[in-house]
Amino acid sequence: MALPEILELLEQRREQHLAELVEWTAIPSISAQAQHAGDLRRACDWAADYCRAMGLETEIHPTVEHPAIIARHDAGARAPTVLLYGHYDVQPPEPLELWESPPFIDNWGSGEAVGGNAEPVRDGALYGRGASDNKGQLFAHLAALRGWFEVAGGPPVNLRLLIEGEEEIGSPSLGEFVATHADELCAEWGVVSDGPMLAPGMPAVSYGLRGLAYFQLDISAASADLHSGTHGGAVPNPATVLAEFIATLHTGDGSVNLSGFYDDVTPLKAVEREALAALEFSDDEYLKSLGAPGLAGEAGFTTLERRWARPTLEVNGIWGGYTGEGAKTVLPACASAKLSCRLVPRQEPAAIEAALRRACAERLPVGVRWTLRGFAGAPAVLTPTDSPGVQAAMHALRAGFGAEPAFIREGGTIPVVADFQSVLGAQPLLIGFALAEDMPHSPNEHFRLDCLYGGIRTSAALWDELARLG
Repeated sequence: MALPEILELLEQRREQHLAELVEWTAIPSISAQAQHAGDLRRACDWAADYCRAMGLETEIHPTVEHPAIIARHDAGARAPTVLLYGHYDVQPPEPLELWESPPFIDNWGSGEAVGGNAEPVRDGALYGRGASDNKGQLFAHLAALRGWFEVAGGPPVNLRLLIEGEEEIGSPSLGEFVATHADELCAEWGVVSDGPMLAPGMPAVSYGLRGLAYFQLDISAASADLHSGTHGGAVPNPATVLAEFIATLHTGDGSVNLSGFYDDVTPLKAVEREALAALEFSDDEYLKSLGAPGLAGEAGFTTLERRWARPTLEVNGIWGGYTGEGAKTVLPACASAKLSCRLVPRQEPAAIEAALRRACAERLPVGVRWTLRGFAGAPAVLTPTDSPGVQAAMHALRAGFGAEPAFIREGGTIPVVADFQSVLGAQPLLIGFALAEDMPHSPNEHFRLDCLYGGIRTSAALWDELARLG
């Protein structure tokens, strides 16, 4: 049996693995910012070169935005086929002043850094944008696979890797890409590590992801900013109109105030609510980890239920008028907000957009112009917890972390996972190695080293467990 030898090799390579991940994390592959197109290609090439070096057949494919990688390994007709997915793009690091060390650091060990001088590895964690979301979690699989290739010539499954560079902007090219390359990517299981464990030392399998509907609302009135003394009180103020509209989007009990928003929501079953309540979770510890003074949200549900299994509407950004230093008394010509809805099973992004458009038409005054743009949409995903693949993932997590895994849901969205089910016939296996307090999308994002090494061990065991299903 190759697995014990592989695990021993992986343990010996801890420092090497960490140095490699630091090198990849140092690349500012920010998909939302056009000036980083070259960095995205560098990050893509880094991953592709790593795959080729271990022995995977690897190709880079252009897309509308940023290239995608398909790599493959064949273990034989009797072996099951498994798809492994991850992304090399990252969120913008702003606000930069809140980072305790640079979000992207070069020449680790030399003292040279992008934006300052600081060690990226401290207090048992790697700090940097993308450390946990998603380079660190994906790298855990790549490192484990290299061990399989060196010891046994490859994992005992037919493996397909899909690594993209657009996840943080909603994967706009990926749905079409998956459909176009379905013959190459079809698999029985789709492994995704792009989410959290339950807590330190407490691994988990996520059996559900919320969906997403994302919008920008722009409201305008006059053709230019106006003097607030000369024109104030005579023409509409788009910033005020926007604020008043946003104030209507929730009721006093925290529910979303859009007609039909909850029509397709399936109520949580009593057995599921009992299972979520039994998880080791503390509201006080949760607030402490976030630095937040109190909770909010839909009445009648626990914090975990609101985070994982109930739909939401949130304001992600709002702007308009003068926001610079000092005073400038104007009525802004326009004001804008970015809004996102997290969706649960049976809710459709198109229906949510229609409901928001109706609200705009009914609630915004006739004295302004408005436009609503949709940017990204994806349905929610659920996986049966008793499936053979899920049970194989549970065994692998026990081997990797030495603890009994929990079943959880995840409040975030991975747009392509629904396509894995509907287009490729791949049942999702969502096994995150990061922690919710790793600050993904926030300043000081990090990835604990015990999670990195536990993830590498889990991945090494996973291919062995899935091979048994063949």
